[in-house]
Amino acid sequence: MKTRSAGTVSDLPELFRKKSENLYRHHRWYCSEAVLLTFNRAFGCELPDEVVVGLASGLPEGLGGSGCVCGAVSGAAVALGLVVGAAKGLRSRKDVRAAVAELHERFKEQFGATCCRTLTRKVRHDPKLHFDHCAGVTGAAAELAVRILLEQWPELARRANKGYLRKTEGALSGRLKKAALLLP
Repeated sequence: MKTRSAGTVSDLPELFRKKSENLYRHHRWYCSEAVLLTFNRAFGCELPDEVVVGLASGLPEGLGGSGCVCGAVSGAAVALGLVVGAAKGLRSRKDVRAAVAELHERFKEQFGATCCRTLTRKVRHDPKLHFDHCAGVTGAAAELAVRILLEQWPELARRANKGYLRKTEGALSGRLKKAALLLP
């Protein structure tokens, strides 16, 4: 992992929230993809974007469109494992499971459910409302995950690349970059 200066820990959750939302909104990555891309790049885990998207591509819309576990929560769970596993090694598996359980509980407390079908029930009829709702949920899942990560492993804050997290893009540039990644 590459090490980056993070400055204060207190602004990292907000930066992770905004970055994940930006990737969802303007790059049009799905919820799980946006969260996992954010963590991979911000913590310098160095997985190629194609691998990250491939890992997360079956998680959106409640595990492959089934409406079950929210893709943003699933992506955040994988992100916790990626970052902690890369930093702490295989012995961290039990700690990662505990962190993911905490993520599940906090998310459920904040939103009342972790099921995509339940979370989107009131906005499914309106594509714009649905999109905006899921963008917010995506950002919230990333924010919760990084809070848990930094509470349990505060030393990881030094690895966060704030320059990457602060950089936002508009819809056109985001979609062009995504299209370039998707070209053969």
